[in-house]
Amino acid sequence: MIPEPGGDRPRVVFWGKVPIGYQVYVRNRTVNIVRFFDERFGIRVPGLSIHVGENDIALLEATRETLGEGWHVGRARYRDGLLFLHMDEKEAAIERLYFQAIQEQLAGTGSWGPWWLSEGAGVYARYLYREWTGEQGMAASLHIARWRTSFEASPLRAFEGGSPGDAKQFDTNGLMVASLAVHWLVEEAGEDSLVAYYRAIGESGDWREAFERTFRLPFEEVYEGFAEYRAEVAGQRREVRGIIFGPDGGRLRDALLHVGAERVGAQSTDYGPVEATGEFTVHIPDGSYTLAVVCPGYTVIGWYAGEGGFTRDEGEAVLVTVEGDPVWGIEITLPAPLEELSSACGASG
Repeated sequence: MIPEPGGDRPRVVFWGKVPIGYQVYVRNRTVNIVRFFDERFGIRVPGLSIHVGENDIALLEATRETLGEGWHVGRARYRDGLLFLHMDEKEAAIERLYFQAIQEQLAGTGSWGPWWLSEGAGVYARYLYREWTGEQGMAASLHIARWRTSFEASPLRAFEGGSPGDAKQFDTNGLMVASLAVHWLVEEAGEDSLVAYYRAIGESGDWREAFERTFRLPFEEVYEGFAEYRAEVAGQRREVRGIIFGPDGGRLRDALLHVGAERVGAQSTDYGPVEATGEFTVHIPDGSYTLAVVCPGYTVIGWYAGEGGFTRDEGEAVLVTVEGDPVWGIEITLPAPLEELSSACGASG
């Protein structure tokens, strides 16, 4: 354990053999994070400690020493003035955890409202910080959020629970949905609303009252309103599933292939790997597509030709239309072994 005196910024404590270079990096980033939120929103949270563990064992030791037995902090968590971080977690976790400390300082320890709002605000705060440092502009962050949101089928309401145990478990796509919802709110109410909401909770003790005062929107209208916004800016991807068969009629197994879905009139292609069982899944927005069978090096060996067919002529490719629902049951049968179709194709087994 290597401690560092805190002064007027968070004290950073390293558990296990954390490389010196990484220690310097975390300390410098922490200083910048504190400076950003102080300059941008006039907020500085005193008395914090950041505990960085080399591995799970080191982080568990940090947890026991600071919180006692029975606590599990995963790989990144804020709790009672303490920020816990696994060394392998991305640096973005520090911004998010520090913003949780801000939320608690302003709003207290009662309810902060929907879980998606609390989590999404932390991710959105990260976007603001990264724009400030020049690491990534807001436009780029939102582009990624919209793209990842398009892969998540669950509505925003699925992330409403008051604690992680009550809500759908967040993955990256879920966090992107939450951050996009916060952007939608902040875009209407102004950037300062990101922290004004938590100040209002601290003043009134009622998150619904604070929400409607800050964002000027009845909470009952949030889910319908965001669904419309989401459909406009992100859309939703549908699953296209199928199986590739070999010339002997059996499933093509252990092949190094992808299936590429190219939208008619578009310049980009979405790819999905062919699993060891011969099955493939591509996630694509509504539209009409050709399905290409692709070997390593993005070498196209042919296209889906309908009814289990396969063609080497792109002009004979049959369009697959996605419109509101997933498309399952696509079957592609190759006319010859992969190595005969292209020297670029191989097998892993």
